[in-house]
Amino acid sequence: MDFIAIGIKLLHAETIEQVNVLASWVKYLPEGNLAIVNGSNTDFRMQDVARYCREVNEATLIFLKIESRLWLESAEGMFETGWGDGLVFGPVGISLV
Repeated sequence: MDFIAIGIKLLHAETIEQVNVLASWVKYLPEGNLAIVNGSNTDFRMQDVARYCREVNEATLIFLKIESRLWLESAEGMFETGWGDGLVFGPVGISLV
């Protein structure tokens, strides 16, 4: 996430726990647990760490990919976590359920 990625897609999104774990991996403190890298993404300078974390967290998108019936049953709860920014449909996966 430190090198220009603006989002991530959770394949086979099916549970609230999966969404929360992914968010903890791609969001900086206080929302997640992503370690801060003071590298080329910050021009090797970071004057306001809290601001940097806040701005990157707000800009980082999490998309949930619908591929199963379980997703349909868990969708409302997954979006109530506040982490889901959008949906991606897996038409082949959905056609199999």
